[in-house]
Amino acid sequence: MLAEEYQKRPGAGPYLPELALVTSFRTWQCCFRAAGRWPRRYRSGHANTKHAVKGLTKNAAVEFGKKNIPVNAVCPAVVDTEMFHRAKVSDPKKAEMAVLVHPVGRVGQVEEIAATVLYLCSDSAGFTTCIGLPVDGCLTAC
Repeated sequence: MLAEEYQKRPGAGPYLPELALVTSFRTWQCCFRAAGRWPRRYRSGHANTKHAVKGLTKNAAVEFGKKNIPVNAVCPAVVDTEMFHRAKVSDPKKAEMAVLVHPVGRVGQVEEIAATVLYLCSDSAGFTTCIGLPVDGCLTAC
């Protein structure tokens, strides 16, 4: 649903629902992982998609800013998901390295990513827009 159509609905608030990878009723959130932040051999397609989401976030934030619609990206690093567990089973050493590269000494939890999205969807974050917020255990500082 386009922002203009949403704004015309009776009782519609100033936020744009369901437009991206992670959505909420209050704001538009995109996710792109920290993996797109560093160049690696044979990963240009992966990096291009991450940078595309970052560019889309910035452009959409400018386009929808006048309508008071915040647009942000959530940038998680490795998160303890079913996919991570499958990777851990197939290659335990790689999973161990995934833990060690995070300066906090662990991978993220799904609840931590969800809490970040909930904050960005709250009224407390109404002036927060056009950012890619790392939720990465200090990984991007390395």
